[in-house]
Amino acid sequence: MKRVNHKEILLNCKDRLQENPKDLKLINECLQDIKKFTPANFIQIVKVSFEDNRVILEFNNQKRVIDTKKTKNSILLEAINNKQALIANNLITSFVYNPKIDNLIDKDIKDLMIVPIIDTEQNNLLFILWIATSHENIYQFIQDDLDKVREEISILTELFKDLSSNSEIKKLKNIIKEYKKKEERHKELSNKKDLYFSSIIHDIRTPMNAIIGFLDILLLKEDDETKKEYIQSALKSSENMITLINDALDLSKLASGKMNIEKIEFAPFQELSDSAKIFANSAIKKDICFSAYIDPTIPKKIISDPLRIKQIINNLLSNALKFTPPKGSITLEIIYDEKIDGMTISVTDTGKGISKERQKKIFSPYEQEDNSTAREYGGTGLGLSISMQLAILLGGKLELESQEGKGSKFYFTIPCNTPPLTPISYEANSIVLNKFAILNRGECKNLINSTKEYIEYLAEDSIEIDSLDNIKSVSFDTLVVYANEAINHKSLIEELIDKDKKIIVIGCDNIKDRCIFDKNTTKLTSPILPENIFKAIDKLYSKDKDTTKSTIKSNKDKLKGKIALCVDDDILNIDFMKEILKLLGIEAILASNGKQAIEIYKDKYSLIDIIFMDKNMDNYSAGIEATKNIREFENSNHITPVKIVGLTGESRAELIKPFKEAGIDVVLTKPIRINELIDTITQLI
Repeated sequence: MKRVNHKEILLNCKDRLQENPKDLKLINECLQDIKKFTPANFIQIVKVSFEDNRVILEFNNQKRVIDTKKTKNSILLEAINNKQALIANNLITSFVYNPKIDNLIDKDIKDLMIVPIIDTEQNNLLFILWIATSHENIYQFIQDDLDKVREEISILTELFKDLSSNSEIKKLKNIIKEYKKKEERHKELSNKKDLYFSSIIHDIRTPMNAIIGFLDILLLKEDDETKKEYIQSALKSSENMITLINDALDLSKLASGKMNIEKIEFAPFQELSDSAKIFANSAIKKDICFSAYIDPTIPKKIISDPLRIKQIINNLLSNALKFTPPKGSITLEIIYDEKIDGMTISVTDTGKGISKERQKKIFSPYEQEDNSTAREYGGTGLGLSISMQLAILLGGKLELESQEGKGSKFYFTIPCNTPPLTPISYEANSIVLNKFAILNRGECKNLINSTKEYIEYLAEDSIEIDSLDNIKSVSFDTLVVYANEAINHKSLIEELIDKDKKIIVIGCDNIKDRCIFDKNTTKLTSPILPENIFKAIDKLYSKDKDTTKSTIKSNKDKLKGKIALCVDDDILNIDFMKEILKLLGIEAILASNGKQAIEIYKDKYSLIDIIFMDKNMDNYSAGIEATKNIREFENSNHITPVKIVGLTGESRAELIKPFKEAGIDVVLTKPIRINELIDTITQLI
């Protein structure tokens, strides 16, 4: 790996510049040293100027003029417009990379890092540092590379400013001295902030784990439908709180420029539908009709960063809820394009819309629709800027269509990087459905239309009707009808039910209390997804199945007699683990700290099948130390390693990494859901 000690290089650069502070060639040589401590193969210093609707780039005795009106996609332009450093790895999969603009050399490039050099006093863009790798380079740019590059150019920023304005160059010794003070202070504050946020997130996640865990258990044991709804509402609220906690931490990291994009395999339908479910309740409270359409043909597995994708969706939905008035509508759509192996995610609302003038600035940091926005709706104005940066890092670009007074549509297309031979999420022939009649009438047209799209994809036969007046002459097995239409035609619906017709009633609010139909009827509230349609049909035409209960029942015999050691200093979490293990037939031995856990394991290691180890107990790394001690004991006594499941309230990879390195087999992030726990236990033992 070509990364070396950049501190030595930086000090050498400072010493050389102290002797020749006016030497632009020397400055360029110093910046070329970046190749020594990052994967960079190519570096260009680019002077940036603006003229009407054109951006002028000057570099290496060349000049490139970009017409911003004619250029739709460009990573370089996005960095210039937002004055934001960007990393774009694996450019071949990026939908926003424009080689005619973004590539400043006559060779193919693989990865790109763009670092704006800004006069902080005037907030003027002076230069762009363009850094790229070749296709032969097996390494990619990471956040640490960007941090080191920023450190390198910070001591040169004042020089760049003076060079660009042709003013007298200030004394470099004073610049370096002042920079060093600022750097030390910044690092001190940054470390304190990271520690503070990590501590806060852990302290909140720990009790939330117990709350969500016990609600899960209550839901399993409860048969009363009304009580089940209350518990499910509490669960959704708890999950929403966890999402907000995560967003707060991520927004802090993103605002400070610490953006990391992961490339992991995940199920998009399952992950992205969670956002729709969370925001549906908020829409109901505001009397807004919310609908979601997630393309059934999207692959079951894709490779990208689900956390960052959901963060963009959550930001867009939050804004839509904020600016859409009661009786309005919001639609989330996720459409898959097999030709480009990409998915387009859009959020459309019927809110106040955005003026053409404001559309030009809406993606800039701290910009909102108008000056009264922050006072009326709150918020910092960072959301869209961060979403834009994330979309670019994911290989796409956030775009906007809006008409003042009529609403807005935000959308972005990103590559899916689908693994070979991956099936689609829902095969059209995976279930045999009866003939459907869909009444396309009701207050919430977007909900009806999205339901209609699902039915037409999944059903063998369906027809659309615009009135119930002649329904008796229509051939169908199942009627899909909006709630208010069903209530207004109560006698007719009851007559159809008596004739053994099946009824699916849809609505945006809690329609169960308003729709008194019971027999042969199922009621669906927004968001309606294919899984809801399957369950609705299953409930109407066969017995309803509780998958979680059946999963527990099917595994209980296999796990009966197993023994687990549960280590946690929080009594609620210990009780939760004890209860769920009891349901699975597993005996739990409890320990309230790492020292106690080590003693128990050394005494009963031959009996214990699995250990659940909390990371942060009586001190910050107690779980790590206990795990290391257990592994050392096993190694020195030639004992087969026990399976250890790590439990933590932290989600950041760099904080979880030491836990894994200590000898953890699997790490679960709190709050832990029952199905996730069952899957982990059955896989390990």
